[in-house]
Order: sequence, then structure tokens, then C-alpha cells
Amino acid sequence: MAALSLVPKRSLFSYVQEVEDIADLVDQLDRAEELGPEASEQLSHALIQAIAGTRQKTDRVCAVLAAYEAGEAAARAECDRLDARAKYFARQRERLEDYILAVLSASGLKRLDGDTSSVSARLNPPKLIVDDEASIPRQFFRLPEPAPPPEPVPDKSLIRKAIAAGAVVAGCRLVQGCRLVRS
Repeated sequence: MAALSLVPKRSLFSYVQEVEDIADLVDQLDRAEELGPEASEQLSHALIQAIAGTRQKTDRVCAVLAAYEAGEAAARAECDRLDARAKYFARQRERLEDYILAVLSASGLKRLDGDTSSVSARLNPPKLIVDDEASIPRQFFRLPEPAPPPEPVPDKSLIRKAIAAGAVVAGCRLVQGCRLVRS
């Protein structure tokens, strides 16, 4: 039986760091005039391998990012699908309830009993339906309470322009962020 050995996975950072370390070593040896043909060839070979590893690792990292993006899109689509399915079941339930109420009404029954469950028709509280709002006497109107005014919020666009123009705005600062772009 062959012996198993674990091959540690290297991070993208370790590949990039290796490229930088080799480049620094070449620079140091070159400045010290100690970079001979044999050392130059060995370092060139090591640099090529490190760059190739970096390129392969970058491709794998981008593949994982693509998989996460696809998973995110699939989860959003699944949410939409499940929302549509819930609406479908709600419509089906309402349709069946209406059918059962129609059967109870047509048969003059107030209740149907099964072995483990039963259904019955019960009156809801009366529901007001307004047919003509203009003919309702004023005494039956009320003024809705006015909504409180919204709290003021910082105008970020205005603040950004002011700071960019050299103004100092207390409590604010511009920060240059960074985002990842895959290509």
C-alpha cells in the first residue's frame, strides 16, 4: 500500500509573495554584482515557476468567485421561484375555501365533519363598503394625523463636492475604497 502524503494548499498571497521575494533577491544580487550566470538561470527558473503558480492560483480564485456569484444568482432565482410558489398555494387555498363555502351554502349545512377534522361556515364581522364617498356626510370624516416630518439626512453628494473642492466638513472625510474586478 502506498503511503499517503498531504500536499499543503498555497494561498494566492504566498505565490505573490514568492514572486516579490525572488525579484528582491535578483535586485540585491545585481546591485552587489554577485548575480552570476548560474544564479541568474536558477532564479529565472524559480521566478517562472512562481509566476506560473500565481497565474494558476489566480485562475482558481476567479473560478471560485464565479461559482459564488452563480450561487448567489441561483439563490435569488430560487427566492423568486419560492415566492411565486407560495402565491400559487395561497390562490389554491382560497379557491378551495370558496368552493367548500359554496357547497355548505348550497346544501344548507353549517358544518361538515370528517374522521379527524371538520369545516364550518362562520360569519365574519360586517365589512363596510363605500359605494359613493362624495355622498357621505362630513361628520363621518376624520383628518388623518399628519406624518411627522422626516429627520434631516446628510446630503452626501453636496458634502463630497465640498470636500473635493478643499472645504473642511466636520465629521466627514473622503475615503478611497477599492473593489475587485474580474476579467
